[in-house]
Amino acid sequence: MKRFHVVLNAFSDDIEKQISEICGLTEYLLEDVKKGNTFIVGDGKMDEDDKHRLAEMAPTKSVIFVILKNLHTEMILDCLMETMCFGDVYLFGSSSFGQEMAIRLGKRSDGSSATGCQWAALSESIVYVKKQVYSNHMMATFCMENSPFCISAARGLEGAMPKAGKSEKEIKTIDKTKDQYPANLTNTIFEEKKPSGGLQTASFVLVGGRGVKNKAGADALARAAEGIHAEFGASRPVVMNAWAAMDKLIGVSGSMIHPKVCITAGVSGAAALYAGIEKSGFIIAINRDENAPIMRKADVVIVDDCQEVLRALQICMEKERADETQAD
Repeated sequence: MKRFHVVLNAFSDDIEKQISEICGLTEYLLEDVKKGNTFIVGDGKMDEDDKHRLAEMAPTKSVIFVILKNLHTEMILDCLMETMCFGDVYLFGSSSFGQEMAIRLGKRSDGSSATGCQWAALSESIVYVKKQVYSNHMMATFCMENSPFCISAARGLEGAMPKAGKSEKEIKTIDKTKDQYPANLTNTIFEEKKPSGGLQTASFVLVGGRGVKNKAGADALARAAEGIHAEFGASRPVVMNAWAAMDKLIGVSGSMIHPKVCITAGVSGAAALYAGIEKSGFIIAINRDENAPIMRKADVVIVDDCQEVLRALQICMEKERADETQAD
């Protein structure tokens, strides 16, 4: 029998937001899946009044409190595995905790997992989910075939909160505060990565392409970007080869930027990359290949080794700043 379960993190103070996200996600799923348990993970500081308040907000009648000393994903996974049945659906909020739990539970149970979903529905024995892809430029539908189905909601998703007092809750508590952590793991701390602006707001960007040749070349280009006070970005081949971090990706599947000045170095000018920089105020292309597509689209082209050109540019910029300082 297919049931949906909700997993809430009461270590965080945004539990109402988690519930709203999950309710938004289950708008269509509820038509075909019965309600199972709401697992509320928290610490020993919760008293009976706290439990009653949280239980009233739970989307299901059955509420299981999992009490831990600290937020410990291994212990939570063990609790979920103990109650799991074929066909079950597990729903999580959009936080890093929810994403990690969905992925790890799906893997551990030989099921399916999907994160950042905006919609979920059941058809026979398959769950379909919709989520944004290619840096939120497209909506895609994914088919989840293996049970159990572990899904986290998309950020900002909102649904109608359950009405308090509508039915009596069946409350159970599992106390794990005295259990020992695994020998190789003592505690887990989650820290949300706050957006720093970076590529999205930069007025001057240097983008490296396949022409950097290797990670050493990409690192050198990143240092050159720092030297000329520009943000560093990279094309898909550079990121896929692990020569640069994923958050540096420029193009349809990464950041769509609009700086005043964009310098491309070793970039061929593929359509997916150019879509990410075409709104730049001024594009300078540096490439050894004068026939590269980017050379026909840039405002200024330089046929030369990009590292040598950037070194010369850095020297010129440093001299100009020194002259300005002396003039002041």
